[in-house]
Amino acid sequence: EHVKLARELAAKSIVMLKNTDQMLPLPKTDLKVALIGSQAKQPLVHGGGSGEVKPAYTSAPYEAIRQVLKIEGDVLCSGNSCAYYDDGSNVTRAAAAAARADVALVFVGTTSSEGSDRGSLSFDGNADQLATAVCAANKRCAVLCTSPGAVLMPWRAAAAAITLGFLPGQEYGNALADILFGDVAPSA
Repeated sequence: EHVKLARELAAKSIVMLKNTDQMLPLPKTDLKVALIGSQAKQPLVHGGGSGEVKPAYTSAPYEAIRQVLKIEGDVLCSGNSCAYYDDGSNVTRAAAAAARADVALVFVGTTSSEGSDRGSLSFDGNADQLATAVCAANKRCAVLCTSPGAVLMPWRAAAAAITLGFLPGQEYGNALADILFGDVAPSA
């Protein structure tokens, strides 16, 4: 019961900032998707200090998306659906992976902690360069963000879709998949 509620609340907290040409929702079959960025496997879902939570588990978008596409185990493809993963550490390699897919999903995030300010309003690491390169390589590019608050999105014009989850908790991956595949309507 608590897991169901966590998933529902996480889905309700995700805001659709952009959806050009109705890129979303995605089809549940016959889809080759590139999952780009370490946030696909290890999403930032909580803050630090009084906002820090140690969940029993965290639902990762990578696994949730593969589950919807019915891709199990270590295989990349099942039937006509494939899910390719790149951690995004090499922007050129990530863009090449995105170019081979029908759809590219870029996962970016930042967090904060009580008692210390964020260094900037940008996403962590190479997120801006990654989103820019991947969206240039694949016009059907969605950037899926987690953040505790306001963020800069210098790549926003190039992205076909953008979602923002405000530190959505342990069921983020499943909730995001619900939105990406049209099972739940996002907030707007």
